[in-house]
This record gives sequence, structure tokens and C-alpha cells, in this order.
Amino acid sequence: MYCKGSWKDSARNITYNEDIVECELKSKNGDWILNKLRFFPEYEYSNDNGSFYPQHEYSNIDYVIVNNNMKWAILLTSCVRQNNNPNDDKLFYYQRSIKDWLEKTNLPIFIVESSGYSFPEFKDTRLKVCTFDLQHQQTSSQYEAKSIIFAMECFKEDLKSYTHILKVTARYYVEIEHILPRVPDVDIVLQSQVNHDIKWNNSEIFGFRNGLEYKILSEVLVSQLEEKTILMENIIYKFSQSHTYTRLPPIQNIYNVKRGGDSLIVNPL
Repeated sequence: MYCKGSWKDSARNITYNEDIVECELKSKNGDWILNKLRFFPEYEYSNDNGSFYPQHEYSNIDYVIVNNNMKWAILLTSCVRQNNNPNDDKLFYYQRSIKDWLEKTNLPIFIVESSGYSFPEFKDTRLKVCTFDLQHQQTSSQYEAKSIIFAMECFKEDLKSYTHILKVTARYYVEIEHILPRVPDVDIVLQSQVNHDIKWNNSEIFGFRNGLEYKILSEVLVSQLEEKTILMENIIYKFSQSHTYTRLPPIQNIYNVKRGGDSLIVNPL
């Protein structure tokens, strides 16, 4: 189906179920028809027998869904300071990743650095940097949550024109620019790695609606004061259960980068 502007302007009775959207759209003769739409990994569509058709089989379809009301910014999170793993060459990973984000995408790239490093090697690029020195946090989730909040305040003016933020752990470069236009307009976007039994969603990558960062991260932010261990992976999963969300397709960890802390290679992300 083809809708000028946001597809939602032409739809009614919209419901989300992970990567599938159900809604009613008007046919050429003016009838409202129940439709099912899948955004990943390719647009897929059905409104007659319940099966999905890939984009190249759209010959008899009146509309193509394009989400052009959302504007994405990339927020990378980094901590150059070595903590528990002296063999983790974090700075090398960060430099390689940033170089790729700048050279291989046209996306706006922001980075928040929580150990005071300012990435002077990228001074004359479009990379926007904010840095502070955060120490003595109990978990990596607390470092991450406080870094995100600091960045959202630091970049407040720069980010005000963006509807959604994609947080990516800075050691990873992922080819996602072609996927973002297909993401439905939801409150939180989760990566593919999920464990429903323990209510856990990996957090190397997740997206959120600009302005919802405090609602998403508040439990992590206060956990240190309450002497609780609350992890980012549980919090974003919990948030998705009470808000609109979708899940990204599996995304290749291009360089098989090891995760910080346990050095696990998560691929796909």
C-alpha cells in the first residue's frame, strides 16, 4: 500500500505485535481492509489469505509502506578506561567503529565517553562528542544508563529535531542505516537477542523515542541508592511489555567484536 507522508495517516485500528503491524487501510474502492505488515528484514504484506509476500511480489498491491516521519540519531556509548580486562583493546575497537559509522553512513553520529577521553583523532569530522568522568558504579548497566542520560542532556539542542535515538555500544559498527526507515513508530526498539523466560533482552543496541530515556532508565539510575542490582537487559524488556515496541532482525557483528566484561562474541546481535 502506498501512503503519502506517514503510513499511519492513512490507517486506522493500528496494533503492534513485535515486528508485525495489523491495521485497516482503505482500498481503491473505498473499503476498509484488515492488513498485516511486517517491516523486517524486508517489507512484507498481506490482506487476503494471511500469508506474507516479499516486496518484489507487490505487483497487485496498491500501497507500499514507508515510514518517513521518524528521524534517527546514533548515540554511541564508550568507556576508554580499562576496568577488569587489561587485554580488551577498547580504544582500537572504538576508533575502528567510529571510522566506519562516519565513512559508511550518512547518519548523525554522537558519542558519550564516560572516562574523560575526548576522541581528538576525530576532531574535524561530523562526530559530536561529550565526555565526563564516571567512576565507582556497581554495574555496567549503571555506567550505561548514566552515560545515556548525560548525553541526552549534553546534546539536548542537537537532538531536539530527532524523534528516535539508537543507542549502540561504541565497539560495534553495524549496517543498520537501510533498516531504520522500515522501523514502525514505536516507543522502544529491541535487538534480536531475547530470552523471554528470564525477561532479558540484550542491550548492545536498542532504540527509543526521544524524551522517554528517564522512563526507561529510572530503575537503573536509582538502583545504586537502593543497593539493588538492576540490569539494563531486564529493564528494557520490562519497558517493552507496557509500551509499543518492535524487534530488529538479527544484525551481523561484522568484526566478531568481543563483548566487554566476559569477552563473549555475540553474533548476530
